[in-house]
Amino acid sequence: MRIELIKEFVKNINEKQLKIPVLLIGQTGIGKSWSMKELAKELGIAYVDLRLATQEVTDLIGYPRMVKREDKDPVTVWTKPEWFPDEGTRGILALEEVNRAPEDVRQAIFQLLTEWKLHTHKLPTTWTIVSMINPDNGEYHVNKLDKAFRRRFVQIVVDPPEVEEWGVWAKKNNVKNEVIQFLFSFPRLLRTEEDIKVEALPTPDGWRIVSELLQHNVIPQPKREGDNPTLEIISGVIGNEAASAFVQALKKGLDKYLTCDDILNHYDKHRNYFKQVVEKKRNDLIYMSVLELLTSLNKIKKITNKQAENLKNFMMDVPAENLVALVKELEDAISNKLSQYDDLCNKLLEVVRTAKELRS
Repeated sequence: MRIELIKEFVKNINEKQLKIPVLLIGQTGIGKSWSMKELAKELGIAYVDLRLATQEVTDLIGYPRMVKREDKDPVTVWTKPEWFPDEGTRGILALEEVNRAPEDVRQAIFQLLTEWKLHTHKLPTTWTIVSMINPDNGEYHVNKLDKAFRRRFVQIVVDPPEVEEWGVWAKKNNVKNEVIQFLFSFPRLLRTEEDIKVEALPTPDGWRIVSELLQHNVIPQPKREGDNPTLEIISGVIGNEAASAFVQALKKGLDKYLTCDDILNHYDKHRNYFKQVVEKKRNDLIYMSVLELLTSLNKIKKITNKQAENLKNFMMDVPAENLVALVKELEDAISNKLSQYDDLCNKLLEVVRTAKELRS
């Protein structure tokens, strides 16, 4: 992914305060670290550069010391490292060279990557974790990161800059005109090509991360032809195969299950669609509608007369096996409200009668 899009993605994550770390994978010297420092400067936020290859565990979690307490046994507390961000601040925590760090240091930051907590120290949610590494492609002396470690990140391959965008950056950063002019004349000499692959696999928690990214709308829009940030970012969470299938499904339109709001407040608009779902025996969509309805109703516990009528109509359309499960879990107040509908009561009696006949 181009650096411009990566900066926008990290900016969005930071502003929405999502606890989702980003792993930037790229060849040496293409601006991974520089771009994050630039972003912090542009946003006016702090930047902590932590070189994990030179750290020990105590550099991260602090040193233990004994604290005396009145009328109580003394306790051990852990001193906070000087670099650790304070509450009320906002910034980017750059975990550099994580795949060059000692094994015990990598183990020490596991909790930090999911809970924003390092031993007893809590990282403010206003901070975003970004790690930068060179790829494990045989070109660098790095350790292999296992899948349990990688799956905590959104992994993004950083594209080397094209000469045009590098030229813009170079002008801003006082690179000599002779250098810029030479590289515009011989753009192939700007960099070399390397083979970089993202190792990501679908996991339940990975799909949760995908959901958060989409729900909070942090994935940037394409800026030019060839940009596909949605596919690249989702691939960095659940792998290319699952991401490609999901992105294609999003484009075509996913089959929809009815939400509690659809059923209680707008069922007249969705009734024909739900009847088609039942006719096609889409038990997955029916089950999800019933599950979502029950989960929400148990929180609401009280419905209006119009909502009761919509719920009754939905229950009239639901297959018998789903209807029984739904009725069993309804709150008493809602069940009492539904008892006024003779057609629904008759359907329930018929379902019970049929079930008895089948058992006998």
